[in-house]
Amino acid sequence: MLDRTLSILALSVSFFALAFTGWQSWLTYEHNRVSVSPKLIGATHLRASSDDFFRVELVNVGLGPAIVRNASITFNGQSLGKLGAEACETLSGYLNVDAADHSFMTCWEQVVGENMYLRAGDSITLYRFGERRDGATIEFSSHPMTSVNVTADYCSFYDVCESLN
Repeated sequence: MLDRTLSILALSVSFFALAFTGWQSWLTYEHNRVSVSPKLIGATHLRASSDDFFRVELVNVGLGPAIVRNASITFNGQSLGKLGAEACETLSGYLNVDAADHSFMTCWEQVVGENMYLRAGDSITLYRFGERRDGATIEFSSHPMTSVNVTADYCSFYDVCESLN
């Protein structure tokens, strides 16, 4: 009788140890997944540096790298299409910005493909321009640049996908 009781007790302890190990493995997996989760934000900057007057960026503020599936610039909530020269020309038209009037103007010309990686803490400048050459000032509160935003679809290495709207 004692042998049978000890056998049942040993089997019960083994079962609970196995269950606890499985639970700990699941917690470790979840911790690792969350520890490498990307978080993208679209950022617009007015007078962010001495060089830039206006800048639109896609920034990864998460803890892990992001696989960017697609991204676009929006104006008043309407997408300007895939990133590239055409979208930048359209945005410049909406903002009433002429490259000849500013110290510089740059645009992200590369189309975002299936495997564009953005490491944690990194950013991509999608569109920017410098000060006006004639020194004229622009009133921020009424200028249409306050209506510019970024949208993107991205995934983590664990294939957890999210959208930035």
